[in-house]
Amino acid sequence: MRNVGSSLWRIVTVPWLACIAIGGLGCSSPDDLSDSALVLAKRPEPVDDEVWRQDLERIDALIAEEREDEAIEAVAAVLEREPPASVRGALQSASAYARKQRFHRRHPLFLELTFDRERYAFGDAAQVTLALVNLGSETLSIPHAHRSWFEAATLQSGESSSLTIRWKADDADGRGSEWSAEASFDVPIERDLVLQPGARESITTTLQLDAVPDVVMRRVVVSAILRPVALISGSSDRRYDPLLFPEATARVFRAEDAPLLVDGLERLQDALLGDAPPQPRSIFVMAMGLPLADLRAGLELLARSAPSLDAERRKPVVAALRRLSGRALADDPVRYLDWWTTTGAKLEDFELAEMAGFAARSAEPRLAFEAPSRARDAGSGSR
Repeated sequence: MRNVGSSLWRIVTVPWLACIAIGGLGCSSPDDLSDSALVLAKRPEPVDDEVWRQDLERIDALIAEEREDEAIEAVAAVLEREPPASVRGALQSASAYARKQRFHRRHPLFLELTFDRERYAFGDAAQVTLALVNLGSETLSIPHAHRSWFEAATLQSGESSSLTIRWKADDADGRGSEWSAEASFDVPIERDLVLQPGARESITTTLQLDAVPDVVMRRVVVSAILRPVALISGSSDRRYDPLLFPEATARVFRAEDAPLLVDGLERLQDALLGDAPPQPRSIFVMAMGLPLADLRAGLELLARSAPSLDAERRKPVVAALRRLSGRALADDPVRYLDWWTTTGAKLEDFELAEMAGFAARSAEPRLAFEAPSRARDAGSGSR
C-alpha cells in the first residue's frame, strides 16, 4: 500500500507542477490545466524562410533610407517572434549597424592626414598632422582615459585612447632595384580631445627619414588609426569605433639631387631627347621628382619616348614608369606605351596623382564612418 500511495502522489502532483511552471494561469486544480493552457507553453509555429528574408530586406531598406530608429524597432519586433539562430544573428548585426550609422550621421566627423611638405631630403624629419573636424551641431569629445575603474573594467575599448601611426617606405636605386619596409609606432594621447561644432583638433608627430645606401628615392605612405575609449556627443550618445585616417604620401630624395628637381619637366625632356645622355639615375630622379602639375605631361613623355630610347636611358625610364603607373609590365616599353594610350591618358588628374603616390595629403578628408552597402559592424556598437 505504501508503494501505491507514493505512485498516486506522483500522478496527482505532476499536473500541479505543470500548472506552476506555466505560471499566471490561475489553476486551482489539476483539471484546470486545459488544452488552451498547454498551447501557451508550445513554441511558435515554424515560419517560412521567405518571411524572415522579407523581414531582413525591410530592415535593410529602412537603414538605407536613414530611418534607423524605425529599423531598430523593427528588429526588436522580429526578435520577439523567436527567429532561428541564423536570422537572429543577422538581426542583431543589423541593429548594431543602424545604431552606428545613426550616430555618425548625426555627428559627422571628418578625418585628414597631411605631411607638411610634398618632398623631403634624406635626413629630414617629416611633420605629420592628423586633424579631426566636427561638422555636426553637437560637441564631440574623446577622453584620453576612462573616468573610473568601472568604465575601464566593463568597456572593451582599452584603458586609454591610443593613436597608432603606420608607415611604409618603398625605396629605389634608379636602376630597377627596389626595397620595401614598414613599421608602426604609437603616439600618446595625453589630453581630452574636445571638438565644438565646426571646430578642428590636430595631433602632430614627426617621422625621421633616414638615408639608406644606394637609395636615390623613397616613397613614404603613412596612415593612422585612433582607438578612443569613447566618442561622446553632447547628448551623451557614445560610440567606441576605431577612427581610420586616410593615407598620405610624400617623396624623399638625396640632398645632392635637389638641382635635378628644379624645372624637372624641361630637364627630363632634354635628358631623354638630347644628344648627351646624363647618368641613368638622374633620369629616374627627375621623373620621380616631377611636381603634381607636370605629372600628366611627364608620364606621356616617358611612355612615348621609352620604345625608341637607347638601352642606357630606357632602363631608368621603365623603372620610373613601373613605379608611377603601379604596373609591372615585364619592363617592356611598348607595353607601357600601350597602357598609356589605352588607360593612363584617360585617367582624371586626381586618379593619376593617387596612382603615382604624388599627393602630400589625401585628396579629400574622410568621414570617420562611411557606410558600405551591406557591411555591418556588430562588434563595436553603442553601449
